[in-house]
Amino acid sequence: MRDICEAIPYDIIQWAKEYKEVSLNDILGRSRKRNLFIARMLISYCLLYRGVDTLETIGFKIGRDHSTVHYYKGIFIGGMDVLVNYELRMFALFLEKRGVELPDLEAFKKRMEEINDK
Repeated sequence: MRDICEAIPYDIIQWAKEYKEVSLNDILGRSRKRNLFIARMLISYCLLYRGVDTLETIGFKIGRDHSTVHYYKGIFIGGMDVLVNYELRMFALFLEKRGVELPDLEAFKKRMEEINDK
């Protein structure tokens, strides 16, 4: 099983599109519908965990700015949102079928600490 860190951003975006059944134009668009918010959030989660891209770069890839990605990061680190927890678990199962391991929120928090300590 591959770690999400081994995936390229294109694959991550494709998986999120397929999981939420949306198009790239929808993700990059201005709509704030729930399924698009979740798709953007999942892409951000994976790209943040990889630790390669900046907040600005991740924002560009989802059609938003760095402040949106920073907001998502706060949600992930807080870990209290039931919808976020549910979607992350379902997305992890979705990726597991594709041979990719998605870390849970605790692993995400540790990874963010490691990245920030560098």
